Amino acid sequence: AFDRMAGAVGGAGASAGATLEGTRADLERFTGETLPEVRELVADLRGLTASLQRVVDKVERNPSLLLLGRSLPKPGPGE
Repeated sequence: AFDRMAGAVGGAGASAGATLEGTRADLERFTGETLPEVRELVADLRGLTASLQRVVDKVERNPSLLLLGRSLPKPGPGE
């Protein structure tokens, strides 16, 4: 019984090794192509979130911005 169990465990180990070897190319492609794209996407989302937060802060301070927009700056000298 021990020999059969050892054989079964050995077979399972070999099968797991073959499965891992078969997914190696996919894993390398994922880490080489997809992860850098995900990092870039996360950085873009952080920038977008910061921009949206600034807009929300401005609208909270002055809700009329939604209807009237930003007021024009005062003319400078000579304008």
